[in-house]
Amino acid sequence: MSVIQWYPGHMAKANRELKKALPKIDLVIELLDARIPLASRNPLFEQTLANKKRLLLLNKSDLADPIATKKWVAYYKEKGLLAIPYNSIKRQQVNSLIKTCLNLGSKPNQSRFKPVHLVIIGIPNVGKSQLINQLANRQIARVQNRPAITQQQQWIPIGTQLTLLDTPGILWPKFDETEIGYRLGLSGAIKDSITDFADAIQYLVSHLKTHYLNEVNSYFQTRFSAQDENHLIIEKIGEKRGLLEPGGHINEEGTYRHLIQAYRKGKIGRISLEFP
Repeated sequence: MSVIQWYPGHMAKANRELKKALPKIDLVIELLDARIPLASRNPLFEQTLANKKRLLLLNKSDLADPIATKKWVAYYKEKGLLAIPYNSIKRQQVNSLIKTCLNLGSKPNQSRFKPVHLVIIGIPNVGKSQLINQLANRQIARVQNRPAITQQQQWIPIGTQLTLLDTPGILWPKFDETEIGYRLGLSGAIKDSITDFADAIQYLVSHLKTHYLNEVNSYFQTRFSAQDENHLIIEKIGEKRGLLEPGGHINEEGTYRHLIQAYRKGKIGRISLEFP
């Protein structure tokens, strides 16, 4: 398997602390990556939060396939869960989200002087810090496009009606399927420095070839077919982008990183790696 299991000590500690804080929590916002709404759901949370009110936010929906996202909303609705596509770039969604949190988290006849306590949970690099800063309307949490920035819990007042518990991004110790590790690594939930993308890039190219061939050809100005072998596609992209070693051979590592960044930033198109 190319993606190393990554479960630093602060994640294990954060999971224990989350369990201790749960009695105070009225509503859980489970922040998911809209491109991988299954792989970005931590199974540890399912066990821990079984009896809590939950709202699923499909973040980075601007990068995900809108047809797939619509199907995921319906999928979770069938399971009794409210899922809302969310684009953290659009600030106008914040007020609507706050109203939704108040409606879901408030108890009957709750005093307006008693705030709703909510917690935002999710895997690393799914966008929690950016969401928290938007809700608070000020810079509270550090925002960087890499995992494991938040490493301790903190309570944050959101006006007078909401109080928010921020938690570090938490993965789980072992992935049941190799493909889950690929999706998490490709989407940036695991540090690039400890990820070997040799196999994950094969997974990505196979997925793009099967589901998003037109987008690939449009972005890279190529004429790939679904029958083309993965290594030939990778070589051609490396050549097109001038990612070459002395002697004319492609720089594989550079080509891998170019492909991954093109996917992560939505340059190829709105790509989902999972479908219901």
